[in-house]
Amino acid sequence: MVGQRGGLSPPIHLSLPPSLPPSLPPLAHPHNRPQVVFSAGMWTKGPNYEALMRDDFTLFDAYEYAPAVAPQLPMPVSAYYARDDKNVKESHVATWKDMTCKDFRLEEVPGNHLFFYQYDVRNKWMDRVVESLPDGFM
Repeated sequence: MVGQRGGLSPPIHLSLPPSLPPSLPPLAHPHNRPQVVFSAGMWTKGPNYEALMRDDFTLFDAYEYAPAVAPQLPMPVSAYYARDDKNVKESHVATWKDMTCKDFRLEEVPGNHLFFYQYDVRNKWMDRVVESLPDGFM
């Protein structure tokens, strides 16, 4: 279970940026469309993280979800999707609802998949994450 290895307590709340749940079959992952994710010219601006991203996706796809041994998360989940994300859609992120036995909240944020690098959007998102924490947490 999340956080219980090493004697740690599990998180009291999980806030997720636009991401796919482990229950989504690898063939349904949007990055399995190389023409979309690894299109020509996308790595020409800024640092080139292509090798890192390809390794990350390979690791992500190698994970095998086993629902029989993966119980639902015992904490509320807040999941966010980016309005202009061309790959990770609201419908993908919404499936995190099935991963928790507690409350689930799905919210849209402006911007694309990399909204975290749009500082005004990121700061508003972080405020929403803090607001979603249980009373008395901070």
